[in-house]
Amino acid sequence: MRPRAILLAVLVAASGATTQAQEPPRVPSAAARTGWLADYAFHLGLETLSGDDSRFQWDFDAGGDLDVLRTAGGRVNFLFNYEGLLGQQLQQFDPIFNTYTIDVLGAVEVAGVELGARLHHVSVHLGDRPKPFLIGWNTLGGDATWTRATARSTWLVRGWASGVFWHQYVDYAAEAGADALAMRTLSSKVALVARGNVLALFVDEARSSRGTQLGGRVEGAVRLTGAGAAVEFYVGVDRRIDPDPLDPGPVTWALVGLRLVSR
Repeated sequence: MRPRAILLAVLVAASGATTQAQEPPRVPSAAARTGWLADYAFHLGLETLSGDDSRFQWDFDAGGDLDVLRTAGGRVNFLFNYEGLLGQQLQQFDPIFNTYTIDVLGAVEVAGVELGARLHHVSVHLGDRPKPFLIGWNTLGGDATWTRATARSTWLVRGWASGVFWHQYVDYAAEAGADALAMRTLSSKVALVARGNVLALFVDEARSSRGTQLGGRVEGAVRLTGAGAAVEFYVGVDRRIDPDPLDPGPVTWALVGLRLVSR
């Protein structure tokens, strides 16, 4: 099994790592096809969160992305993701905070580095609760992604920066962050994965005086690959920026999760 093919599904699965599920980039496999609707991936995950805060007990995440067009030197990608932060206020599994993410990416490869421009939309909704106002924002910015793969190891480093050009309710002005991933393939069926990221959210001083917000996540996983999909068992720590948009501020939790991804 090619390490880059494994990495494709691993990265798409790593959602929810920063505020409102900032998605890592889609990394093409070594055998990526060209043309219309050239490639796709999906993920489905559930993790239990530490602590006794009744707002944050579970995190459910599902989504996928599609290379709408791919050529020898670039691609256009569409991504959709849903994240539900579940608590225990109205019921045992209470989907309080529901976040929808839509991305459109245009990218080219230059000297082994993928350089992209990304349009990023996020909206947050409350489950079973009135919310007569909109919570959401749009950003536009750039990505740079570097990968290296050998017969048994894979590494990835990605950096991004973007500016907020539309927002409702939130006080964000811009963001910058980075992802890193290392994977060791033990056999055709088993791999070990370590990943982490950091995020800085810059606040609009005209709307708030709370200053720049910092978040991040580290995670270690055992990945088991089957004939048609793969599953990851993982543990980690997440410092999430503003998981409750009605009560802004970072929250930190440990987590244990299970994630299904396409190959």
